[in-house]
Amino acid sequence: MILGVICVGTVSTQVLLEVQRMQLPLVMVDHMDSVIQCDGVFMDNYFMMRKLMALLISKGYRRFQFVGKISYAFSFEERWRAFQDSLAEYGIAHNQLPQLMASDNLNEYEGVMSVPQDQLPQIFVCANDCVALSVYDALNERGIKMPAECGLTGFDNTEYAEELVPQLTSVYVPKGAMGARAVDCLLHRIKNRDDYYEKTLLLGDVVIRHSTI
Repeated sequence: MILGVICVGTVSTQVLLEVQRMQLPLVMVDHMDSVIQCDGVFMDNYFMMRKLMALLISKGYRRFQFVGKISYAFSFEERWRAFQDSLAEYGIAHNQLPQLMASDNLNEYEGVMSVPQDQLPQIFVCANDCVALSVYDALNERGIKMPAECGLTGFDNTEYAEELVPQLTSVYVPKGAMGARAVDCLLHRIKNRDDYYEKTLLLGDVVIRHSTI
């Protein structure tokens, strides 16, 4: 017997609707669907990207490019919005290169490889560490030294962050804490089905490493 469901990451609307059809308590972790009303546990992607950007700007970076397909996940959209808002707040002009936003015909690696040398930013800010790995490979292929010629950041602080040389500046996401909160939330929902739905936000931390100056 299934008492409830926890969905982690991007899950299709069709699957979520099927869970609701079965009238099962549902908690979503780091994903939001406009059709589904349920409890959720989230990383505060917007706040943490704003914090990362503030630190980068304080280090003297002024020419940025965001890398990642923002339609891929709700978290990507939040990180992109925070990236834009940070630049606007500090009065930094920005011309986003469309090939870096990824598409069905062009991935992140190919996007970076296609950027003309005179249009390279001071730093690439990536939607997550996996995207940053593709950018890292492209920069190495082009012989661009990090961070002396171009900085690089990720998000999620996965195992990739410490394995790369130079190690990757990233944002730590407390996945264990998010999972524990999701279980607590689900147990509460099972016992209190008529309570108002809740959205819980957790903060992480910016981890500065050698891929930035």
